[in-house]
Amino acid sequence: MAEAAMYECPCCDRRTHWHNTACPYCGADLAECALIDEAADLRFNAGLAAARDQHWLQAMQHLLLAVEGRPTDAGAWVLLGKVHAKMGLPAAARACFKEALAYAPRDARAQAAFVACGGKQLTPDMLKGL
Repeated sequence: MAEAAMYECPCCDRRTHWHNTACPYCGADLAECALIDEAADLRFNAGLAAARDQHWLQAMQHLLLAVEGRPTDAGAWVLLGKVHAKMGLPAAARACFKEALAYAPRDARAQAAFVACGGKQLTPDMLKGL
């Protein structure tokens, strides 16, 4: 999760921590970037709550926005895949689990979920190509 707490300054492309409201390198205003990152967290939490209540469509909508805001969040991809599986969309679920594995190749939850919805067991060499 440490990676999720970092993002690139849109002005100088240097990485900084999410809590900085100004880039420590170029001084650019980063308040909007922090809001975007926070929005991804809020969407993930809303998606998780909807999934717990078995409101699959609502969960999917929130989680799609969460991964749009933070595309490298393997946990959000796994949860989105599980929601797709619950909705009877195995191909979409496999695509989500594969996306999660691209960012977290050793994630046992993503690997097990990928196989459970009809994907083949992926070897470490196969994961390099994702």
